[in-house]
Amino acid sequence: MPDAPSLPAHAAPHWPVAIIGAGPAGLATAACLRRNNIGFVLLERGSNLAMSWRGHYDQLHLHTDKARSALPYLGFAADVQKYPARDEVVAYLEQYARHFKLEAQCGTEVHELRSAVDGWELRTSRGAYLARHVVIAAGNTAEPIVPQWPGLDGFTGSVLHSSRYRSGLPFRHARVLVVGAGNSAQDIALDLLDSGAAVSWSVRRATNVIPRDPLGIPFLVIAQALCHLPARWRDALTFPLRWWLYRDLPRRGLPTLPFGPFQQLERQQQVPLIDVGVVRAIRSGALRIVPEVEQFGKRGVTLVGGQQLEVDAVILATGYRPASIYTAGSQAAVPTLHTCGYTVSSTGMLHSIAREARQIAAIIARQERRTG
Repeated sequence: MPDAPSLPAHAAPHWPVAIIGAGPAGLATAACLRRNNIGFVLLERGSNLAMSWRGHYDQLHLHTDKARSALPYLGFAADVQKYPARDEVVAYLEQYARHFKLEAQCGTEVHELRSAVDGWELRTSRGAYLARHVVIAAGNTAEPIVPQWPGLDGFTGSVLHSSRYRSGLPFRHARVLVVGAGNSAQDIALDLLDSGAAVSWSVRRATNVIPRDPLGIPFLVIAQALCHLPARWRDALTFPLRWWLYRDLPRRGLPTLPFGPFQQLERQQQVPLIDVGVVRAIRSGALRIVPEVEQFGKRGVTLVGGQQLEVDAVILATGYRPASIYTAGSQAAVPTLHTCGYTVSSTGMLHSIAREARQIAAIIARQERRTG
């Protein structure tokens, strides 16, 4: 990548805060800064705000209820369903930006951060910016992870990462293999089944399964009520419910971890599988669990253990890497460098973002008062 254009320090715009990313974390931080009367610039590399949400598959819904998924100071509208759909989340984020008059400088990609005399220099695709504080809120879904297998180049079917998957309709009557053990893999597998595909699911790692609404109560309510206890205690308290609901899954081919979902979050930084219908599909035989892929052939895959599986298409729900923004120079300014939206939390990503945004704004406000 060529060096981004850089202006002399005296010519670059200087801001109290530069926020990198105009998704939920960037917007929430901007709103909290505005409530604290702190100036900021909001930089977004995409052509619009909330680009990650706009690019997700059609049937995506939040797995956390709207009452516990709102950003600071503005809730979801009353007519939004309990678990908002992708388009409802995008509409909410657009409304959020209008409500707080948050304008992002779209098409501005930050290539590099450098510590400067009074904070940070940001080298971007549109020139340089100076800021006393920087908040990195570029998200966890910047770069798709695409594993490589022997024989992949010779496979005659289609291979699609979940970032490019939109709907199961093009796969009607096709034999489709979904690879991955996360919630996106579950959602896509169920969408494919609803569209008339024959679906196999290759679960690449053990996980935990939790109910979305045990006894009609969002699991997030339980998680928030227990959040002050050690993870192993929370797992022990919820074990009877999880055992009663899901004790048969290992013999049906879905491997489970030797520790519970709260420890999974702490140890592996991975969200457990939130059941929104996949267990019913497994038990009915509609969704077939198969071992991990070992290699590809011309018309299918070989699974670990030697089983051959003929498929027409493979969907890779294999996750993402977060955006990496290089920082150069002295680390003396680290207290003025913040991140928002990267914590994997048992209380839900958007709930965690709302808490982090408030905390970051409060920290910056205190620092600004001391230096002002």
